[in-house]
Amino acid sequence: MIPELRRIAEAIGMLHSDAQQQIKAINTAQERQEQQYAVRPLWLEDVIARYEKAERDKAASEERHYRIQKSIKRATWCAFVAASIYAAIAALQLRASRKAADAATAATKIARESLDQATKDNAVAISAQREIAQSALKVSQENFKASLIASSKQFTDTLQQMNSQTDAQRVSADATKLQADTTRKELEISQRPWVGASEIQATTGIEYPATGQMEFSFKRVLKNTGRTPAAHVFSMAAIYFTSDPGKSPYREACFADRLVPQIGKGVTIFPNDTETDIENMVGPVPPRDQVRNVFGPFVYLCITYGSTFGDAHYHTGVTLRIMQTEPGYPGVKFTLPYDLPVPLDRLRLQLAYDNAVEAD
Repeated sequence: MIPELRRIAEAIGMLHSDAQQQIKAINTAQERQEQQYAVRPLWLEDVIARYEKAERDKAASEERHYRIQKSIKRATWCAFVAASIYAAIAALQLRASRKAADAATAATKIARESLDQATKDNAVAISAQREIAQSALKVSQENFKASLIASSKQFTDTLQQMNSQTDAQRVSADATKLQADTTRKELEISQRPWVGASEIQATTGIEYPATGQMEFSFKRVLKNTGRTPAAHVFSMAAIYFTSDPGKSPYREACFADRLVPQIGKGVTIFPNDTETDIENMVGPVPPRDQVRNVFGPFVYLCITYGSTFGDAHYHTGVTLRIMQTEPGYPGVKFTLPYDLPVPLDRLRLQLAYDNAVEAD
């Protein structure tokens, strides 16, 4: 900023010098003209008059130039004064800036010294706190270790007591569950429906409509002897021959869990009510060369039903043996002849063995 102010001051000085030279030249020309007026002859009046007019015009022009020069001079001095004031203000501002910079430098130095001292004090305090914390941590670890050992022993003792109590509670819970299951089972048995075949009677004789097949029909009467209604009661029957007359091949299928009552099928039988239907049977006959190795024919009747008060489902299976009577031998039943029709009045259905009726 100082070099710029110097350049402005030099420019103003040059303008001032040029203005002084112009003023001096104008004054010299006026003095020369006055000297010429003083020595001029009379015969030159006319020439001089015209010359003076020209000079007056020239003087007027020079007067205008002079006023212009004075205006320039005034402006130059004003600019000089303004530049001087500006230079003074700039100098004052520079001085104030230097003082502020010196104060800031001093404050920065003091702050740095304070920071260094605070860093040293902080390091000492941190070191002391670290030692205190390490000592406290060591004491806390020792206390925690002792507490952990005591707690572990107490937990072990408590766990042993809980295990003893748990074993006793488990035994008590098992006994309670067994008692509850027994009570529930007894209640279910006493209140559930019981459906079985109260009457089974042939309605047609045995015919052999095709090679290797036999057919006949029988009436079965189902009765609910329980205390609640039986829902979705459904029955099915099959004819079979077997080498083991004490075991039906259809029993396992009848009592399987997948054979459950289906909603929308079967009928509902109320307590002590019955339901009668005709079963039309068609079954295979073994080849003649195997008839000596098998027993039969048998009929297996499977009954499925559910309860109207729960999701339980039940099954009843009945194994029947098809027999015939002979004239002249009342009360005596014989096996069926192979491939020969048996009339209805000689056809009999009886339980195949002692445990021929099963229910779950």
